[in-house]
Amino acid sequence: MSENRIRDSGERNPESRGHLNWLIAIVVIAVVIGVGGAVFLMSLEFGSQPSPPTAGLVASGSWSNKVFTITDMEGELRWSDAKIMISNASDFTDWSPITESLWLGPGLTQDLGEKQFGSANLHCSVTDLEGNGRLDAGDFFTLRWLSGDVSTDGLSVAILNEQIGMRLCGVWF
Repeated sequence: MSENRIRDSGERNPESRGHLNWLIAIVVIAVVIGVGGAVFLMSLEFGSQPSPPTAGLVASGSWSNKVFTITDMEGELRWSDAKIMISNASDFTDWSPITESLWLGPGLTQDLGEKQFGSANLHCSVTDLEGNGRLDAGDFFTLRWLSGDVSTDGLSVAILNEQIGMRLCGVWF
């Protein structure tokens, strides 16, 4: 009769408690794996990755005042994410435009200042024709040789896309 009282009082059989613990453990593990899998899948980017911007660059003018104009701009790149570079076999220098100085209205020019390139001093300025702070076809930068001589053999002038660390466009001389 004491066995019946224990069962009637709502206590469970010790064997069924062990099965319940295993069942709870399996459910918890399944939930953890399911949530982890969902987080992993959500972290993946579905679909195609956007292509990095591309552009062309053409040079005009004399070597004392060379204008480099952006052509065929596809995609978006802010001026702050671009770096203007000039290099040859032995020398290198660059300038970093600031978007905030170029988005205040059409035709704004930002003076990036003077830097040494080998024995020469060069000055760079950027003009954003639309004044939107982004590189667009028609925007240009000017390099002026202030002093010294620059050998144009193997000279490269380019714009670097700093978001991905790759050359956006450039010209070789």
